[in-house]
Amino acid sequence: YESDDRDGHYDGTSDVSDPEEHSGAAAEGGDNNSPSRAAVYDDTTDTDEYQSDLDPGVPRHPEAPTNADAPSAAATRKRRKRGRKQRGADDENGGNDDDEDDYEDASRSSMQAPDELLERAKRLAAKFAARRQWNNAMRQLVRQTALCVLVYGPQHFKYAEAYTELAKGYLDYKGPSFSQQAEEHAEHAKNILLGQQEAFDGAAVDVTGSGLAGSELTRLEFLKVSLVTYHTLGRAQSLLKKFPDAEQSLIKAEKVVQELSKLSIVKFDFLLEAKQKIWTSLAKISAKLNKPMASVSYYEQAIAACEKRYGKGSQELVPLYQGVGATEQSRPEFPNHEKAIEMYLKAHEIATAHAKGEFTEEAAGTARSLATAYAKCGDVAAQASAESYMQECLTACLQLHGPEHQSVCEAQDELAKLLIRADKIDEGARLLQENVKVKAKVHGDFSPQVLDSYRLLGSLWLSQGRLEKALQDLQRAFDIAEVLHGPGCRICRELQPTIDTVLKHPSMEGKQAGYEMKNRPRFNGIVARSSKPATGGSATTTGVYYEYEVVSGMFVRYVKGCS
Repeated sequence: YESDDRDGHYDGTSDVSDPEEHSGAAAEGGDNNSPSRAAVYDDTTDTDEYQSDLDPGVPRHPEAPTNADAPSAAATRKRRKRGRKQRGADDENGGNDDDEDDYEDASRSSMQAPDELLERAKRLAAKFAARRQWNNAMRQLVRQTALCVLVYGPQHFKYAEAYTELAKGYLDYKGPSFSQQAEEHAEHAKNILLGQQEAFDGAAVDVTGSGLAGSELTRLEFLKVSLVTYHTLGRAQSLLKKFPDAEQSLIKAEKVVQELSKLSIVKFDFLLEAKQKIWTSLAKISAKLNKPMASVSYYEQAIAACEKRYGKGSQELVPLYQGVGATEQSRPEFPNHEKAIEMYLKAHEIATAHAKGEFTEEAAGTARSLATAYAKCGDVAAQASAESYMQECLTACLQLHGPEHQSVCEAQDELAKLLIRADKIDEGARLLQENVKVKAKVHGDFSPQVLDSYRLLGSLWLSQGRLEKALQDLQRAFDIAEVLHGPGCRICRELQPTIDTVLKHPSMEGKQAGYEMKNRPRFNGIVARSSKPATGGSATTTGVYYEYEVVSGMFVRYVKGCS
């Protein structure tokens, strides 16, 4: 395989190995100037020119090169290395000559047994995944699935394992947009496993081919495949928002873990890891299904398993504590803000302890969550704490990403809202105005983020009685909404009555004419206009051609021509 190491995409070459490896192998056992080597491995020369060396019965062309003219193995390697550099290949992603021994000759691979090709596909899939060459890794997973049915048969649990690995590849390598494919492959693997369940329950069939029929090792392999299959199926269904189905799949995975715990050869650390993953997934699904008590219970079990595995104060506890805090805040009837703050404080303490005085993404995230939790309490002391933690989050984001970054814009927005709620209007408005400029650079002038800022500023000025500023920002928001969503959109319908009310105020007299100019249609064809006939003349009709253009959120009219 020769792939583009910059993005990991397969470049469409056939399934052949890199000739460098075989050039080196031939050099060990023969002459470097061998005609057969030059004919097979040098793709810059015509192989027909060396046919006379391969077949003595064919006469040599007078101008054909001799064996001495054939490029050596070292020259071939250097040429290919230069070609990779020209394509921008990165040695870290697999462009080194040292890795060429990982690719087999196509002629030899075609003569290999399916089980050998299966092991090769597994090895290459792992190597491509480590290099972050996701397309190549997926290609090997597909090949691994096809070879498994040849080696083990269509009803073997190893075939189900291959489908499960393919489903995991779609989720991990391709992303949530391929959840449907992942669900289908995981369902197919589940059906294969259900067909093999009786054989394993009876413990009378050697389904692994290892001569260990009825042994714990046989059942262990089957249960491990079942565990990964149900967990992968639950992940895919959760991404597809099939939360009840996802919950049932994860409950089945939990039962598989209980069966695994009955086997004496299962390692305790493996059980803890499996329980932690399943309980964490079940906690998230329960929160989606509006089951806060069940969600908190699963989170607490996951925390206990994580503490046994990693110890108290480990960094793996941070997302679990944050999950408990979010669930306690999202209770529909009686949100428990005190417990939520307690959980967020634990997460923030662990994150800052592992940061060791430096700014980290994790510490910034926990500070923001803690500020949001304090803001929902409502009392004065909590508001002060919220401002303090949000300022800490903003400082960390500025140090990590610089002033022009999405996380900085979000933190500034949250801090400005906290200041406005604390009656610090001028300070909050100043921060919002500064943030609008940053948002325009990060997201663009006509973006939903800039639109939200102008709407908030307009409402803020309106509440303070500053009608001119309010009209200016509301009109900007109206223009941006019209460009983004079109005339008559929901946001325009919401803003139009407010703008009209502001214009009707006595202090806004004289500003309606300019506003009416802006409200004219964006595009106008021919506007027919009749003029009164002059004395002794005749009536004439004038057609004026207009063209409109959006300049800085305002409509500018140009006269194209008259007739």
